Amino acid sequence: MTASSGGIPACGGGWPTVEKASENRVAVDTIRPKGTAMKCYDRFLDLLFPPKCPFCAKIVDRAGVCPKCEKELPWIEGKGVLREEGILRCAAPLWYEALVREGILRFKFRGASASARALGEMLARCVAEEFGGEFDTVTWVPVSRLRKFRRGYDQV
Repeated sequence: MTASSGGIPACGGGWPTVEKASENRVAVDTIRPKGTAMKCYDRFLDLLFPPKCPFCAKIVDRAGVCPKCEKELPWIEGKGVLREEGILRCAAPLWYEALVREGILRFKFRGASASARALGEMLARCVAEEFGGEFDTVTWVPVSRLRKFRRGYDQV
């Protein structure tokens, strides 16, 4: 669960709305609540589906890596974080081994899609530290239609 400034926020206002249609677009109903209601919605989901560490799958109090895994993860340090091949530059926060490999495989192939937030935050922090906004494009490795069908989603 995510903590706020001391207490439980009031759950009111900001319920789902219908966006006004522009001249060329059809109105779209937003599915999720907004504002304070969104925080309440997230907390409710955390009660039903508590956040888990993406590496050991233990329940944690907020989305992210548990303290034990944080210490044990094989962090890439120094110049090893950044790899350059011609004009392409790539950065990774962790070595792909042991806990990391298991966590990523659980995310990609065993339905642990809730790990996306924690893994994404780790990647975003690494990219921000290594590139500092000096990039033109952030992209992914696309999957085949068959793999996407088998998996049920594209891991992007």
